[in-house]
Amino acid sequence: NVELLPNGKLVVVYLNPLKDKLVIVTNISVNNAMIKITDEKVKTIFTQQSASMQVGDMNTINVTHLANRIYYLHFYSNNNIAETVRFIKY
Repeated sequence: NVELLPNGKLVVVYLNPLKDKLVIVTNISVNNAMIKITDEKVKTIFTQQSASMQVGDMNTINVTHLANRIYYLHFYSNNNIAETVRFIKY
């Protein structure tokens, strides 16, 4: 588990910039989460569904196949939560 700082963010992405894995941590438990990665042109590159994500759990996505550039992680859940986080793949 990762201790989150009270910065008002629902979703935290580690490490940013990143090389081979994207680690997503939430600061509240969420149900039926949908994770979508898009490029700068809003083209969907990756989607993943998760039935449940618990506070502080590290959820890892392999991004070695992504080209080196800027991407956006879009996070949605049935808890009516949505957030977008920009990250850099190098």
